[in-house]
Amino acid sequence: MYKRSFLQEVIYNAIIMKERIKESAGFYMSEQPRAWQWLDFLLAMVRAGWFFILVIVFITDPDHTGMSFYIILIWLLVAFIVPQLFWRPGTINTVLYPLAELVCTGGLQVYISLILHKDIFVLAVPLLTTGYFIHKKNLWLILTFFILLIPLANLAFPGSPWTDILLAVLQNLLMLALGYIFRRMLNAHIKMKQLLRENERQYQLIQEQNQMLVAYAKQVEELTQLEERNRMARELHDTVGHTFTSVIMGMDAVSYLIDTAPDVAREKLDVLRQVARNGLAEVRRSIHEIAPKGQELPLSQHIARITNEFSLHTGASVGIHIEGEVHDEVLPVKMTLIRCIQESLTNALRHGQAKNITINLKFTAGEIILSIEDDGVGADGLKPGFGLSSMQQRLAALHGTLEYWSEKGKGTRITCLIPTGR
Repeated sequence: MYKRSFLQEVIYNAIIMKERIKESAGFYMSEQPRAWQWLDFLLAMVRAGWFFILVIVFITDPDHTGMSFYIILIWLLVAFIVPQLFWRPGTINTVLYPLAELVCTGGLQVYISLILHKDIFVLAVPLLTTGYFIHKKNLWLILTFFILLIPLANLAFPGSPWTDILLAVLQNLLMLALGYIFRRMLNAHIKMKQLLRENERQYQLIQEQNQMLVAYAKQVEELTQLEERNRMARELHDTVGHTFTSVIMGMDAVSYLIDTAPDVAREKLDVLRQVARNGLAEVRRSIHEIAPKGQELPLSQHIARITNEFSLHTGASVGIHIEGEVHDEVLPVKMTLIRCIQESLTNALRHGQAKNITINLKFTAGEIILSIEDDGVGADGLKPGFGLSSMQQRLAALHGTLEYWSEKGKGTRITCLIPTGR
């Protein structure tokens, strides 16, 4: 456990003592930094004008002579200056200002009523400003003195009726309430301005976010278009390449049969014509983003149809071995397997001149393994072209991988792995 040194303990205790002194003196430490509002300037000018009027009233009053005249002038000056010390531009002490008004201006009101026996409402504007800054810490003190005790000074007048006292209580209460209403109106105005600034800031933030979203949407649109172009290129390459390879190989065979066996050649031409039509239909479907023919077939039947057509038109022997439980895969997985088989068969015949091709399809609990082997010429240091790159991209979209092996004179083997998560 960490222990403080003696010096750290002394500093810590001094800080705690300072905070406690500040808390105990919190009643008097209510000075708050605040910029003056238009209503502050207006009330300050009204208050200064009010004391100026009071000075004129006492100067022009012939009854105020001698020592009492100078006492009142000095008192008026003190009542104007002292409270203003706690209400100046930039700061306001919401506790000491009302107390200063109570002591200075309230004392002057009592002096005029008790000593001079004059009915002059000195507290009119000071009560307005006191209500403007009234604080919950001195609320009951202000109400007690301003509303009750000071009006009772009217009892000093001989024969003063209770109605005058009640009227004094009401007018004091009215001025305090009026100042309090002004304060609430100013607070509401300030809150509205703050809310307006916050709304403007939020609006600016929304505009910035909207611009970012527009830029992001444009970027996503460009990436989507690029991906779609790449997908269409792969679709056309696989479909057209597979179809044309079959047609070309079939036409080569027809060229040899046309002299020796014309009837067989004509049959071959009819079959090739149908293959070409099917290829054209697939190209059209790819362009219009329609799934190629056979998507409604199960995967094993679709593979069998492709390999049978390929064997029929090229003369190559294609064997199929399926291991494990065959699942009805989702369309992206199914079409990826089909395209990989088509591309592998095309490459085996076009580049490897293979005679025998074996397709091994294995279904496991977590992945699908597709392997295509041929007995073609092979190649050392096989480098992927457009076809293998397209296969890699298709598999990567499904989090799969592509592996290939080739050796000159020993053929080529291509392996596709697609995780299924079963």
